[in-house]
Amino acid sequence: MKNNPKLPAHPTSVNSSWALVIANAFQAQGGDSVDLFSHVGLDLHALHEPQGRLPVTVTTRLWKRAVEILNNPAFGLEVSKYVNLTTFHALSFVMIASPTRYEMFQRVSRHHRLISNAAKFELIEHADELELQWYPFEGAAPACEESVDAFMSLMVRSSQALSINLYDAGDQSQQNNPTKVLMKRQTPVNEEPYNKVFRCPIIYSAPTDSIFFDLSSAFKTTLTGNDLLAHQLDDLISQHLETFQERQMKTQIQTILIEQLPQGEPTQEKIAKQLHMSLRKLQRILKAENTSYKEILEETRKTLAKQYIIQNEIQLNDIAYLLGFNDPSSFFRAFKRWTGYSPRRYRQHSSDSHPAN
Repeated sequence: MKNNPKLPAHPTSVNSSWALVIANAFQAQGGDSVDLFSHVGLDLHALHEPQGRLPVTVTTRLWKRAVEILNNPAFGLEVSKYVNLTTFHALSFVMIASPTRYEMFQRVSRHHRLISNAAKFELIEHADELELQWYPFEGAAPACEESVDAFMSLMVRSSQALSINLYDAGDQSQQNNPTKVLMKRQTPVNEEPYNKVFRCPIIYSAPTDSIFFDLSSAFKTTLTGNDLLAHQLDDLISQHLETFQERQMKTQIQTILIEQLPQGEPTQEKIAKQLHMSLRKLQRILKAENTSYKEILEETRKTLAKQYIIQNEIQLNDIAYLLGFNDPSSFFRAFKRWTGYSPRRYRQHSSDSHPAN
């Protein structure tokens, strides 16, 4: 097992498309996705930005709340079924276009930041097995069990789907399943959902989260493979990742604010330091995006405030501190300025329809 790599020079986050997949799976199991997202301070309808990101801490709360409501500890395994071709930019397309499953896994390892920059996905060759291992960056909070379940089941389902198209699949369908799976999570009370998805021996309380495949079968050619298209998609994804940081500075600052506002309002200097850049550079980038730190702070607080207020179990005074205000009166004045309503009046009207912005 390798030493964990150091954290990337930007906040750990997850592609917001994961949240939309969670919403679809939650809804399919009888839950109310809008209510679920409101509970963790998110507006479900505002998450359709294709390049959006969410803090890992926020998605962890989302996972935990969904499992609690549904009383389904294996919910992560279900979520991966709702990933479609456009969920993660061009990643699904380049996986399908990969001539072999080995190359598909290589591309997942290379482009994993499209999904999340909180963990590293590495491909390791053994004597007769291929290992896909997921491990967190050094210093990062460990991924919640549900997100690990979702990613690992997604990799297995993707492998099985591609294996259906093997030229010489013949009678070797069993070889296309994993040979074994290692999971850090403890043995679940009900192992059946895990056995059904992975179809191989599973070792729980393991030192790593890893999936092993037969090495020789991973090199079999698929019918959907298109090497030229796959390389063109590689270039497209690489360009997207190279330009992501500066193009999405606003999103990154919002990510930090959502994580840190409950501890108090962070200064612009502190934000710049966390982004590993000078204050001058941060200001220059924000100016190029036609915004400012103050505007982003106001917008983030306003969005979160509306989501918290419609949750009657959260006291209005507590919302002030969740948003980093020094006292409730400062929050009440700010909210009246944003919406024209007091927080109490806004809450009273929220059951019918939201007041105008």
